[in-house]
Amino acid sequence: MDDSWAAFVSELDAAVTSRSHEADSAVSVSSLLRSFDTSLVHLAHELFHLRAKEAVEAVVPRFWSELHSHRRAIVRADGGSDRARRRAFRGASGAIERAVQLVAEALAPTLRLAAAFGDVVGGVAAPINSVQELIRSELSMGSIDGCSFDRLLTLYFAYQFDVECTRRADAERDDDQEAEAEDDEDDEDEEDEHEDKHEDNDNDGDAQDMEDTDDDDGGTSTQRVVDTCERLRTLGASVLLGSAIMQSVFDGVSARIKAKCAGRFERPLLESRVFRWLERVVLPWARSFLVPASECEHAAMASDLKLLQSSTDWSAAEGRSQSPSVLLYSQWIIRLRFFVYERFATMRIDELFDIIVDYPDSKPALEDLRRCLQQTSLLSKLVSSLTAAYAYSLAHSISCY
Repeated sequence: MDDSWAAFVSELDAAVTSRSHEADSAVSVSSLLRSFDTSLVHLAHELFHLRAKEAVEAVVPRFWSELHSHRRAIVRADGGSDRARRRAFRGASGAIERAVQLVAEALAPTLRLAAAFGDVVGGVAAPINSVQELIRSELSMGSIDGCSFDRLLTLYFAYQFDVECTRRADAERDDDQEAEAEDDEDDEDEEDEHEDKHEDNDNDGDAQDMEDTDDDDGGTSTQRVVDTCERLRTLGASVLLGSAIMQSVFDGVSARIKAKCAGRFERPLLESRVFRWLERVVLPWARSFLVPASECEHAAMASDLKLLQSSTDWSAAEGRSQSPSVLLYSQWIIRLRFFVYERFATMRIDELFDIIVDYPDSKPALEDLRRCLQQTSLLSKLVSSLTAAYAYSLAHSISCY
């Protein structure tokens, strides 16, 4: 037994430190484990946990070292405007991808061994989850000038989302024109034309920024982002991945609602300017990163859109698939749906006095608000705002006499 234990320790150390023979070493470790009794298996597992901890602690500092040369860009992106973030993150995004790749490749042998232990101790999940927890804990302890790992991921995906939205700018302008043609075939007044021209100019500026980004060596392809997401899932960062993508989309949705819908009451905008954009831009983008390609369903986008626009509850989302990634994505859509209704309703409630003044021309805005209120718990906020609007109107009328 002493010889078997010595052979096990030797194979374990070789499997953790070597990449070239990691598969063979993992098989050897698994074979030796099966020859041990229960008490020795537990002792072996404790030794493996210790070796895994040492490996994680040795590798993770290299993640932050890889990003050190981009420290100033990351700090600027963390506190700057959207455009400043885009410019600052051109090179930093590539560094983040390389750092994630470095950690994933260096810890692949350890994760492979965790799977081998799982096969022996009665379940592959527990040992892998233990190693992944070590990785997450170690990553969470580091930072770049106060920018933590989860914040770094949020900045990374905010940049990627900005890249995608800018790439789709021309198609989006066509969508907006189509939506306006469906809602109102009459010519827009001069004020709307001026606003649309202003938006086009802004989009042109964004497009120019993206041309610069494409020319930069730090430009990031979609496939590289997909690979980065897969590595993050392997490292056990699926929840952080979903949260980072969710926050970047939430910020983008808020900006979209404000830019495209604020102060415009003469036509319904919730469907044409928000949900249509979510269908064509946001859902495909998010799904490509949240769900591995091997788990995609042929009819996924149609069901995703239905889930986004319906009143489906959590239990229905849980019943869609047994895949953890698809389940996470479904839950993500439900949160997004509620966020859209809440943010749009809050904006319209804040504009309620102007909507009342413009009635009946503002009736489409009230229809959008009614739809949002049916999906949220903001009715009390509406009542308070309506009371304040009447009080303001009454005070204004009295002051005129």
